[in-house]
Amino acid sequence: MKHFFLLLSMVVFCIQASFANDTACDSMAVTMVRYEQNWNDAEGTLSLRNHTKQTICNVRFRLCYFDMSGTLLDYKDYCKTDIDIAPSMTRQVDIPAFEARRNYSYYKSTSLYEDRRFKITFKLLEYNGSYFSKTTEKIPYDSTKWEGRIYDVVEQMPHFPGGQSAMMRYINENLRYPEEAEQSDVVGRAVVSFVVEPDGALSDIEITRSLDPAFDRMALLVVQGMPRWVPGKQDGKPVRVRYNIPVSFRY
Repeated sequence: MKHFFLLLSMVVFCIQASFANDTACDSMAVTMVRYEQNWNDAEGTLSLRNHTKQTICNVRFRLCYFDMSGTLLDYKDYCKTDIDIAPSMTRQVDIPAFEARRNYSYYKSTSLYEDRRFKITFKLLEYNGSYFSKTTEKIPYDSTKWEGRIYDVVEQMPHFPGGQSAMMRYINENLRYPEEAEQSDVVGRAVVSFVVEPDGALSDIEITRSLDPAFDRMALLVVQGMPRWVPGKQDGKPVRVRYNIPVSFRY
């Protein structure tokens, strides 16, 4: 009887391990094996490979764009339908070129300006209607080490290093009018909310007043790239404080 239960336990363990491995492989069902974008291209070309045993008919994925130092420039989600990638096969798909009007180029492609070369990362979000990767407009940050009350007002409010004028200068230098919205002539402001942690890091970054998806994404990226703030204090001790800033766009 003991041998039977031992054998049964081993079988259950193997099934669970196999299921866990299959689940973990979902995000690798489709991968990017190549990307091309020269400085004068209107479109970029991805080569996507199907690692499953079924034909991939549609995919949704996210590309994150980084400069050569690793700083995040932008991220965009794409959806491609009727692509029909057979099992173990590769297919090319076209997407709008990143910052085409500013002559940006992929770092492995032909470049006109060395300071406008970029790298990308590929993240599969969905394929054939199988949704397995949650997307969110919040910028991820591990704030689990901080617990306790989040204040709205404290004796000493947190602030951008250098003060309000330094923050406005940072925003003006880093904010760009979204390229895909240049024909819309949209103006206005998005409000970004975040928590300044006791170590000055920013967490729970989210849009609380939306202007437009493209503008919201740009506002989030600008705040995400901010340096650590001077934390707020209550009773002389650093505490967690929620803060809101408006990000204005003018064409």
